Amino acid sequence: MQEKIYNLTAQDFIKAFGARLNDFSSVCHRIIQKSNFHYKQVPPEKQTVILDEIKKNIDSNKFFMAGESKRSFWNDKWSDQLKNFTTKKQKIDALVPKYFIKPMSRFNGGFIIPLKNDFEINWSRVYKYWLFKKYFKNVDNIYEFGGGTGMNMPILADLFPQKKLYCSDWVESAVEIYNLMAKKLKWNLSGFVFDMFRPNYSLEVPKKSAFLTFSSLEQLGRNYRDFIEFAIQKKVDLFVTVDSIEELYGKTKYDNLARKFIIKRNYLKSYLTFLRNLEEKGRIKIIKIQRIRFGNLYHDGYSYIVWKPIKN
Repeated sequence: MQEKIYNLTAQDFIKAFGARLNDFSSVCHRIIQKSNFHYKQVPPEKQTVILDEIKKNIDSNKFFMAGESKRSFWNDKWSDQLKNFTTKKQKIDALVPKYFIKPMSRFNGGFIIPLKNDFEINWSRVYKYWLFKKYFKNVDNIYEFGGGTGMNMPILADLFPQKKLYCSDWVESAVEIYNLMAKKLKWNLSGFVFDMFRPNYSLEVPKKSAFLTFSSLEQLGRNYRDFIEFAIQKKVDLFVTVDSIEELYGKTKYDNLARKFIIKRNYLKSYLTFLRNLEEKGRIKIIKIQRIRFGNLYHDGYSYIVWKPIKN
């Protein structure tokens, strides 16, 4: 029997994002129409085998651990990406890290096999065009912290050519990518070095500014409190976090392994609980919490939380 092939529609994206039809832009529809979002579902008996293999891999302690000691690792990694970006004459696709290309993904409580290698890349483009337009449309300045290769800048620059963009990372090689983009592509973008473990309060943050962390706050593990305090003290209008959020996982084997994975890798720990405590104290207001049921084999990496400080 031939395996059934599924295809993601605009309505599937809207439901997954917790979006509304009227804030789903024509750009998002166009990307969906032009991209191949066909996939096969992994049958239940094979999913059990995959879960057992995931557990075995997690228990093997073979994974890279996040943390403050990994600065040199990331500097080397983004140095290679800088060379790739330069060699390819500043083509945007050179910003995509190799780990985005994978044969299988988590999706809606199970596993799927995309028919095209660029499935996640295009999925994330739809997501970012929606998320960024919805939450950053009313600010004048957008700061990304832990920008990595600067993958989000092309979308932000396309959506908001008149806004001032700032992209930071804790290593120089990444910042070189941002400033090269700004120079060659003539974007309203500035790159700067910033260590989220040790926030630099001399950074001037003007009014009508938003902060973005996209799969970067995870690298702080439990040590994010100083950075959150920094954002509160700078009185940003909005803070958008996209990451694997421990508290959003359920109690199934599928979710328990995801939680075990992020703990094993020293990823973001008790972040949502911390934000809720701040909200109870009247220091912040949480605007939106949304689990996104999509990611790699090990966890859902695209869930988002939107909050803002209470300005006195």
